[in-house]
Amino acid sequence: MSTKNGVADWVAAQPSRSFFTNHNVPGSVRAVESSLSRLAGSTGPIERIRQGLYWKKPSQTRFGTARPDPTAAAFAVAGPGAGLAGASAANALGLSTQVSRQPMIAVIGQSPKGLQASSLRAVQIRSASSSVNLRSRCSRFSVTSLTTTN
Repeated sequence: MSTKNGVADWVAAQPSRSFFTNHNVPGSVRAVESSLSRLAGSTGPIERIRQGLYWKKPSQTRFGTARPDPTAAAFAVAGPGAGLAGASAANALGLSTQVSRQPMIAVIGQSPKGLQASSLRAVQIRSASSSVNLRSRCSRFSVTSLTTTN
């Protein structure tokens, strides 16, 4: 079996609406990246969120294909150690009924780099410092609307 067919079979076995990276797919790095790039076309089964991060599309409906949830995509981009912050965290914990217009995500270390300006919208990613006074030492990363980057 060729790498192209192996990658296509691996992608087909993934649950819809799931995020994965090119490192999750078995095979040589170059062959996997090439196959994923081909599968991420406009009619393909996956969508490229950013370099190395893909989202498996749900099945097509009569209204078209659904888009990834911007908050879930931001968590996938932010990686492990990310969590809700500010009013979003208070609402998720049931401490407040206030729903923030723009969800905020805190990450450990620096904010993710390499995102295109139009790749995510309606989510804000902040880099949390180890200091107690987080407000004065936060680096803000504003995320803009979810679009494909081919």
